Amino acid sequence: MSIDDNFLKSLREAVIDELGSIRDFDKIWETLEKNYRSHILELLPSGTSGLSRGLEFFRHICDAFSMSNLRENKRILDIVMEGALVPGDEVIINGVSHIILSRRIGPNFGILYELVSKNGDIIYHEFID
Repeated sequence: MSIDDNFLKSLREAVIDELGSIRDFDKIWETLEKNYRSHILELLPSGTSGLSRGLEFFRHICDAFSMSNLRENKRILDIVMEGALVPGDEVIINGVSHIILSRRIGPNFGILYELVSKNGDIIYHEFID
């Protein structure tokens, strides 16, 4: 099980752009990536999706740079949530059809969707692999 090198490169560039100059950024990132590749991936079940692996790595990035607003950066979120459902897509929850209005990273590092049903009810649902 691995994590895509293009994903890591794109995410690293976006994080640098968001954070600006951070002392020892390269060292911190290298440690995050090394730990992720050597330890965390081994702990994830073999069927874990690439999206969930990316979200788990992003959680570690947010922990390392806790003073930042990485979870609010649209470019970063688009990279991390690539492959997930997008606003306008339809999803069925408990037999009821909903349209996705928005998405963001939820408190449990799943994808938190804002959804509207055909009768106008708005709900929030966090999807976790």
